[in-house]
Amino acid sequence: MIYPNKCCQCGFCCLTVICLIAQKFYKIKEDEPCPALLWKDNKAYCELIPIFSEKILGIGAGCCIKARAFKDGISYDFASLPEGIKIYIAKRRCNAVLSSQHY
Repeated sequence: MIYPNKCCQCGFCCLTVICLIAQKFYKIKEDEPCPALLWKDNKAYCELIPIFSEKILGIGAGCCIKARAFKDGISYDFASLPEGIKIYIAKRRCNAVLSSQHY
């Protein structure tokens, strides 16, 4: 499949939907944060890449997220946002998910 926007490794897709491979590998549910999602040098990456290929996981294929971002009452298509903004939003979402967990 060809996607209209390139992948910028923001990790938002992994924050939105946990892939079946991660669900089975880590024995987690779809609504739990994915422990395979890690950050390095302001880019998200998947800890499962050494075990499964990027192609199997779909990493880097492109951005097709059907999400909207809102700022000052204006709606933006997430997939078409600039790379830096997508990374900023994804990192904030990741931090929010992690801080809401109770151990």
